[in-house]
Amino acid sequence: MTSKNIRKIKFIIGIIGIMFFLSTMKRVQAESSETNLYNIYDNHDVAIQSKLEAMNKDIIYICFGAIIIIIFITIMLRKNKKITLLTKMLHNTNELITNFINADDRLIYLKDENYKYVFVNKALEKFYDLESDDILGKDDYEFSEDYFATLKRQTDEAVLKNNDKRIAEVNRGGRIYKTNKFPIKLLNENYGIGAFIEDITDEVKHVREVEQTLLRNTIMVDVFQRDFQSLSDHMDYVLQQLLMLTESLYGIIYFCNYDKNEISLTATCFHGIKENLKDIKSLENFIDKTEIIQKVILNKKPIVINEAEILDDQEKISNECIKLHKIIIVPIMIENQIVSIVCLSNKGIDYTENDIQQISAFMTGIWSDVERRKQKVILEETNIEIMQRKNELQTLLDSTAEGIYGIDLNGLCTFINQSGIRLLAYETQDDIVGENIHKKIHHHYMDGRTSPIEDCNILNAIKVGEGIHVEDDIFWRKDGSYFDVEYNAYPQYKNDEIIGGVVTFIDNSLKKKMEKLLYAEKEQFRTTLLSVGDAVISTDNNGKIKVMNSVAEKMTGWTQREALNQPFDAVFNIMNEFTKVQCENPALKVLETGETFELANNTILISKNGREIPIEDSAAPIKDEDGNIKGVVIVFRDFTERKEKIEQIQFLSFHDHFTGLYNRRYIEDAIPKLDIERNLPLAVFIIDINGLKLTNDAFGHKMGDELIFCVAELIKENCTEDDIIGRMGGDEFIILMPNTNGAKANKVKNRIVKMASRKKIDSIIVSIAVGYAVKDDVSKDIDEIITLADNEMYKDKIKFGKLMRSKTIETVLKNINLKYNQEQIHAERVSGYCERIARALKLDEKSIQDVKTAGVLHDIGKITISPTLLNKNEKLTNEEFEIIKSHPETSYQILKSVDEYATIAEAVLYHHERYDGKGYPEGLVGEQIPLYARIISVADAYEAMTANRSYQKIKTKDEAIAELINNAGTQFDPKIVDVFVHNVL
Repeated sequence: MTSKNIRKIKFIIGIIGIMFFLSTMKRVQAESSETNLYNIYDNHDVAIQSKLEAMNKDIIYICFGAIIIIIFITIMLRKNKKITLLTKMLHNTNELITNFINADDRLIYLKDENYKYVFVNKALEKFYDLESDDILGKDDYEFSEDYFATLKRQTDEAVLKNNDKRIAEVNRGGRIYKTNKFPIKLLNENYGIGAFIEDITDEVKHVREVEQTLLRNTIMVDVFQRDFQSLSDHMDYVLQQLLMLTESLYGIIYFCNYDKNEISLTATCFHGIKENLKDIKSLENFIDKTEIIQKVILNKKPIVINEAEILDDQEKISNECIKLHKIIIVPIMIENQIVSIVCLSNKGIDYTENDIQQISAFMTGIWSDVERRKQKVILEETNIEIMQRKNELQTLLDSTAEGIYGIDLNGLCTFINQSGIRLLAYETQDDIVGENIHKKIHHHYMDGRTSPIEDCNILNAIKVGEGIHVEDDIFWRKDGSYFDVEYNAYPQYKNDEIIGGVVTFIDNSLKKKMEKLLYAEKEQFRTTLLSVGDAVISTDNNGKIKVMNSVAEKMTGWTQREALNQPFDAVFNIMNEFTKVQCENPALKVLETGETFELANNTILISKNGREIPIEDSAAPIKDEDGNIKGVVIVFRDFTERKEKIEQIQFLSFHDHFTGLYNRRYIEDAIPKLDIERNLPLAVFIIDINGLKLTNDAFGHKMGDELIFCVAELIKENCTEDDIIGRMGGDEFIILMPNTNGAKANKVKNRIVKMASRKKIDSIIVSIAVGYAVKDDVSKDIDEIITLADNEMYKDKIKFGKLMRSKTIETVLKNINLKYNQEQIHAERVSGYCERIARALKLDEKSIQDVKTAGVLHDIGKITISPTLLNKNEKLTNEEFEIIKSHPETSYQILKSVDEYATIAEAVLYHHERYDGKGYPEGLVGEQIPLYARIISVADAYEAMTANRSYQKIKTKDEAIAELINNAGTQFDPKIVDVFVHNVL
């Protein structure tokens, strides 16, 4: 009801009241006049008096009723005015709420218990491109596609059924929406469904791009660190990772060969499995039939097909294969040439420009890794890695939204955008606008010190009209935390006067981390470059030197300061070792071709002081992210030591390291090469050193080595340059003599044997066994000839070997007697006692002679002990006694190698064993000790006690006998002691 209508009602009521009052007063006045008239004639008329009183009462009641009516009407009018005011306020509030909701970018609606819309905001109208009248009172099936309506109905039913809110993400038309549905009580006391739906496509896309970039980096690191058996295995694994990165189902990688003008299939994959399935064949057939690869190669641009209708032609290709609904084909470019083509298909959502960038970046890195594996150029890999990290950093920075705010000259915030609010963790502009923003976000330094507003770089720069760019500052969030920030601040002008400024800023935390990582990698690269064992020089794209490490300084004779900006060939002076011709400048070669360059062999570096150094090197280009050459890295090393080692290795691989003769490997390779008709007759000599083991055992390995070297030398003296001499084993040699008949070979044998008989190394006898055979017919097998020569050698060895060993034993005994003053007397006496004990024991004659011989030779192992130790007068130390205790084993080894003494070797080995098991070398007990050894033990002990020794007092016969008897059963065999005491002495 309007105020105008209210005034009309008030006026009408007032007129009615006045008229009623006047009418009543007129009637009262008439009655009063009548009463007065009667009063004139009869003042004492009681009836008239009563009537007059009754009339007065009526007037009072009428007036009172009129007053009540007027009051009621007044109250009603006031109540209507309040209702009108409340109605107006409610209308304004509803309009404000509606405008507020309509200003929200989210889709907001309310449905009743029958799933019909009862409220929608403008964003929802725009989403469906319908007016609210076309939506309200209807359900989703009446204006939305069935599949989408069904999807929404399912979540609506779940909300009402569970009486709980549901949050989900929905993909519609390539856009991703976050839905928040919840039950809400309606005016009719039933529950309906309320919803807030937010388009989060850009957020998801940003997160997805970051995740894909991080995933790509992780995958690339994984691929770089793996070892692959072949390029095919490498590409198979790469394709599997690429499918995971792009969420594709099928994939193919082709390699392009510009030299051969062809492309080749390198890897195929179906859902992460390397198989030649028909599903992969459908993709191959589509590529072949549509000639889409040729289009990519011609235009050097990617092709993306997301529209299913464009792929209808595939039905003509194969009805048996899977349907391809999305395809992306990306050429991988290196130096403006296509090196590879990646074909992927059947991603769950559309392929985008980001997929192209991810595939290109990933495969470019993989291709670089392939080249690195091919060329093994570590510095080039490092350069590519750095460039990839730089690109990744740039991608992350480009995807970060900037915060923007304005300030006046007093530092008060005039505006701020949503990104700024989000970065600073505030809710609305009202939290910041009008406030001193320095005190809000720039109030402290990182270390907690207060940052005064008068020291604020932003405000001071704006006041003086300067723009500033700062990368190492911090801003504070509402919650009291801070973040690294990069910002630009510029003054704002109006009518040529500064009125304030505008500040743009970004969260620099990620960039800082990436910069630290990149800096660490650069430092690691620089440190590696300057500390590697090889010499390293890098130049700019004009071939001028920019960096030299200490190794390069030492080899060239130039310091880093002297070489800086010098032409490369002025410092790196190289020529051919043999021709002395100046070599091509490797830096300029790389700058011209853009390819890695390696120096030829036999290259020498002429240092500043004229020193010639054999070197080997490689030069590789340094390229920027666009593939442009920015310089060259040359890595070289002093080849002198390696060259010598290579020559030494080559020599040792075919030569015996001790004698310098050819080894078995060389001889085995040489025999088939010599076994040809033009070398016939071919004589083969097999030569063996007699008694080498005996010499080693008796005189030590050093003397054995001298014997081997002596024989090698005398063989060389009797051979020509055309003859091939080899050492086939420890004591065996071979000679291959081309064009040598039997007569000539026999002369050579006699000459070698004769010279050997004249050779002598101290007391060592030089004795060799020589056998030869001659191949004079091409049909004969060379292996049979070698066998014949070997057999002849063995005949010779049987003939002279035994004699040589016997002479060696004699020589050993002679040497022992020379080294040890009393040894000969001791040996002869022990031998005599042994013979007499054996006879007393009634042993056979052969046994008697054997034990007699054992008595002579029982200490032959002392040949290896120092004379100083053998003749020492003082008491032996524990270490010296251990050396003395080794002589039985040495004796055993010497005698065992001589056939005629082999039977007594064990008797000599165990003659220091004790009957109670406390002897050496094995601690045998009682009858475990051989009989001859027990006999020698008693004879040796008695002779030692009664002999003249400088280190002991001589015992008398009776004293010695008493000692033997006292130790019978512990040290000595009691039976032998008894026989020796009663039957021998």
